[in-house]
Amino acid sequence: MRVKQASATADLADERSLSGIVEAAEKEFGHVDILVNNAGMPNPSVQRPLDLELSQIRRLFEINTFAPIRLTQLVTHGMVKRGWGRIVFISTSLDTMLDPAHAAYGMTKASAEAFVAALAESLRDTGVTANVLLPGGATATRMADPGGTGKGLLPPEVMAAPIVWLASESSNNVTGRRFIAARWNPTLTGEQAARAAGTPAAWGGHRDTSIRPSV
Repeated sequence: MRVKQASATADLADERSLSGIVEAAEKEFGHVDILVNNAGMPNPSVQRPLDLELSQIRRLFEINTFAPIRLTQLVTHGMVKRGWGRIVFISTSLDTMLDPAHAAYGMTKASAEAFVAALAESLRDTGVTANVLLPGGATATRMADPGGTGKGLLPPEVMAAPIVWLASESSNNVTGRRFIAARWNPTLTGEQAARAAGTPAAWGGHRDTSIRPSV
């Protein structure tokens, strides 16, 4: 089967660019059924919350929080009208949110996750779901692993199975949940894996900590 593909670029800090990439997607595919908010910026290179400049915090919120929220607003009304849609926010472990060395990054992800929890509740019975997915620990991506060693880090592929399931018909009525990809067991059915890897979004999973593979 041939899958239609297209790409577009945008400055997520520029609201006009956000509208532009949605318009490009709609022009190419007709409409948007699935939105995965995955782009993000890491914490500035400071170790204490009091050392953060407000300009640094604002920049992270623009990219990690406000842009995903705006993109969600731009596509969700059409999803509701059609009676089906999927919104997935990529988040981070709760201990990372509370780590002083990641204070700004943690704030942006905590705020976005709280938005998802409220959004999911507001969209119940519309056919549109909103969920949170996180790797479950530092992942071998350019953001966390610029050297490309991958040592002691989760492979990015852990995100694949839960993303596919969350984007499918199988996840109908699953909303307002937070899923940890490293706990997703691919030998189980999607429903079974989701039950084992999921908790309520936002603060319902407050005991979750990062999973650190042995080197």
